[in-house]
Amino acid sequence: PAMMGAIVVLLGGSIAEITATGWRSWLGAAVLVRCGIGLAQSILITYISELTPFQIRGFMIGAYQLLLAFGQLLSAIATQLVVVHQPNKWKPLIATEFVFTGILMILIWFVPESHIYHARNGDHEKAKKSMLKLYGYAPDYDV
Repeated sequence: PAMMGAIVVLLGGSIAEITATGWRSWLGAAVLVRCGIGLAQSILITYISELTPFQIRGFMIGAYQLLLAFGQLLSAIATQLVVVHQPNKWKPLIATEFVFTGILMILIWFVPESHIYHARNGDHEKAKKSMLKLYGYAPDYDV
């Protein structure tokens, strides 16, 4: 549910950005998008920590941070290219937000709820189903 909220904020901010008619409305929309990004990032790092087996947790969090930094680099390069070569054609750059939000909207349906979340709420059957979906059937391991 929290990630769905972040997706709604991202999508709403992106729509507001692409339809903005002045710099003030665009700035407000850009702040909304950045809030959605921050919300999604804080949720995802917690989710990775909960879902990843402890043997590879550090690697997965490091990979997440590395990919995040790589995405920021690509974004900065794309923005600079637009500013230098076509400063009046900035809307396609903002439209790429829809691509990434769309990918997130599709992939979120394939990720199970955290087994820790279900266990803390006392729903042990859902926690077991989530663990089996995440980790499969390991030999000599009773979920």
